[in-house]
Amino acid sequence: MLQTSINNREMLEIELEDLKSQMRSAASQATSKEAQINEDLHVLRSEHARELHENQSAKAAVEQELLSLKEESTKQQRASQVQVQQLQEEIAALKPLVEQLESEKSACSTEIETLNSRLEQEIQECSAKISTVQESSKIDKE
Repeated sequence: MLQTSINNREMLEIELEDLKSQMRSAASQATSKEAQINEDLHVLRSEHARELHENQSAKAAVEQELLSLKEESTKQQRASQVQVQQLQEEIAALKPLVEQLESEKSACSTEIETLNSRLEQEIQECSAKISTVQESSKIDKE
């Protein structure tokens, strides 16, 4: 029985050594995996930081472009408002001139009608005189 106990103890010591060896191997593998995970995590963090920096740079560029476009749009709106105001002022200044020209046009039309009427009357009078002179001339020749 003592021999059995010694044998059992030796077997247990062998199993214990085997288990210790397995634990060391598992610990070594775990350490290796942890190192690989840390390496992968470091790479991912570096990539994330680079992408974050690129995205922030792109965002800043887009925001700057947007700001520039807004400023340009505001300038163009102001310029358009000034042009519209100037055109409105010019139109307001031209209205009296247009009214005056329309009045003068009406007066000229009336005068032209009067002159045309007189001209027709004078033409008729001259035609009558010409006819009279022609008739007189015919009579004198006969």
